[in-house]
Amino acid sequence: MTARYEHGAGPTDDDTSVSNVAYGDAQYPGTRVVEREVDDRPGPGRTAARSGPSVVRRLVVLVFGLLQLLILLRIVLLLVDAVRSNPLVAWILDTSRLFVAPFVGILRTNALSSGGSVLDVSAIVALIGWTILEMVVLAIVGAIVDRGAEA
Repeated sequence: MTARYEHGAGPTDDDTSVSNVAYGDAQYPGTRVVEREVDDRPGPGRTAARSGPSVVRRLVVLVFGLLQLLILLRIVLLLVDAVRSNPLVAWILDTSRLFVAPFVGILRTNALSSGGSVLDVSAIVALIGWTILEMVVLAIVGAIVDRGAEA
């Protein structure tokens, strides 16, 4: 791969350079184009593919992120009194109930309601709980990876 730099924007002055480059009929003195070969192959400290631990961390973040999004959607849908007969709303509420259930009953109040709107306090606690669990899992994965790197 060849990199091209205008004067003052690139490599040092000892690189190959061309002065007084012609542009059409006019010459622009002082303009330099510098060319040098750039090796963009992976070297020490750079890998072409993702390492195993990086993939595991990304997978953990993805799974917990989707779970947190589902719970957040539950909170918003209940808060705005979404139509529960809608298949998408029903699916989100039913699926998220599975992940909110372990946190029901932690506080004295599970939900606050006004009119048709419901603030699902248990879902908020669940969101916090799943986020803490995500951090614990990531810490465990990090500890295992660090231990493997020492060996």
